[in-house]
Amino acid sequence: MSKISCLATKALIDYVRINSPENLHLLWASLKGEVPKEEDPEHFLSNPQNNISIDVCRDVMEQARKATSDDMTVYKAALGHGKQIEVNSIRRRLLRPFFGPKRAIQKVQEIHDKLFAGNRIEIVSVSNTHSLVRLHWSKNLPLSQDFCMFAKGMYQAMPTMFHLPPARLWERVCYFKGGPYCEYEMWWDKRPLKAPHPRPVLKRGFFRPPEGQGVRNENHISVQDQGAEGLHEEPLRKPPEMRAAAGDDAQGKSTDPTPGNIFHEFDNLFAGINERLSLMLTDIDSSHPYFEHLMGIEGKIQQWANLTKRLLDVPRNSKDPTRVTSVNQNGVSREKGVSRELFRGTETVLLVDNEDMLIDVCQQMVQAMGYKVLVARTCEEAIEIYRNNRDDIDMVILDMNMADMTGGKTYDRLRKINPNIKVLIASGYCMDEEARQALSRGCNDFIQKPFSMKQLSEKMRVILDSPPHPSP
Repeated sequence: MSKISCLATKALIDYVRINSPENLHLLWASLKGEVPKEEDPEHFLSNPQNNISIDVCRDVMEQARKATSDDMTVYKAALGHGKQIEVNSIRRRLLRPFFGPKRAIQKVQEIHDKLFAGNRIEIVSVSNTHSLVRLHWSKNLPLSQDFCMFAKGMYQAMPTMFHLPPARLWERVCYFKGGPYCEYEMWWDKRPLKAPHPRPVLKRGFFRPPEGQGVRNENHISVQDQGAEGLHEEPLRKPPEMRAAAGDDAQGKSTDPTPGNIFHEFDNLFAGINERLSLMLTDIDSSHPYFEHLMGIEGKIQQWANLTKRLLDVPRNSKDPTRVTSVNQNGVSREKGVSRELFRGTETVLLVDNEDMLIDVCQQMVQAMGYKVLVARTCEEAIEIYRNNRDDIDMVILDMNMADMTGGKTYDRLRKINPNIKVLIASGYCMDEEARQALSRGCNDFIQKPFSMKQLSEKMRVILDSPPHPSP
């Protein structure tokens, strides 16, 4: 029996966990004897290092469609997972050396063999912005059309690994509709010649495809066509010079070049990089040749963040340098071979932050620890989500520097809904007066950005395992 990687089932589990968590168990409910008895089915099927039979993968795909009542679930799961490959160190290192979608298409067979054993890829044509690919499926394998949908989602997401919008894809021929093979024609945007390795940017959303771009017909699949929230591309943002006239960015935050705003931008950048490094380090162990190098980079990021604080000298009424120093030392002074064992769990966490880059990476970190994650990008949204899901949410991670409301006020409103709520507040600043007052009113703990995945896992586990704070 042919075996394939659990990468496909991981993508499906991640998608159903977010969109239909109450039905997540259905994905493996019918797998009798297919998963080792000593293994937790969810954990086993979420580990890409494990292998399963074609039959198991096909059944999980079918159950995912039933769990969400959506025939496009497999495609959407593959597209969403493909977009997240950017933050996965192992698969990114396999593709990024090829410098662009064209070279990646030419080398994709090496990775595709792990996903779909028994098929052959034929590259009919490929250029810098266009490709025609044929997938020849084995007639001896018990396949279904879901495998075709998953392949389309992964192919369409491939340009996002190179900081480009998803490809436009047209399925010209389908093996599962009587054709001799599946034939995909794809178009993607050309990479800028002056930026073969795109630099990190402080604000996301400036590199969006123009509205209405792309071919549209009955066989054309694009992100905009799916009609599902979360897969829609955002409209092209106004350039910064137009927003500067109003003194605010698109999210209502001040863009004045004050030291506080400059520090906030640098802090978000350092936090995003540090969190991505933590995700990369969870993929490897201390014997990996890159482990020590990545640990060194993680320490340097913390040092750069501290240097930025000193250079900009942003006053935040800090009165607790000892606590912050302890956090900084935990993030920097690690020795070679030190265990990076994470504290994991299965509870549900509400993540509240208004920075897209940080919330995306932090969501990946928390999910990698085994938790279920709900996301809110404004304080009002967080309050509404918590009010509607109070009995299901075990903990809240709350950023103190939100645009629509301060973290302290948000905590007070959440505590009115549930006096025993468990909250971890986060900020790039030192422990300031607002954070200290929130702690005195019953907030559980404080974590300073940038933090590592291990630091976050320790804080979360301590809070979740502790009894509720008594109401002050």
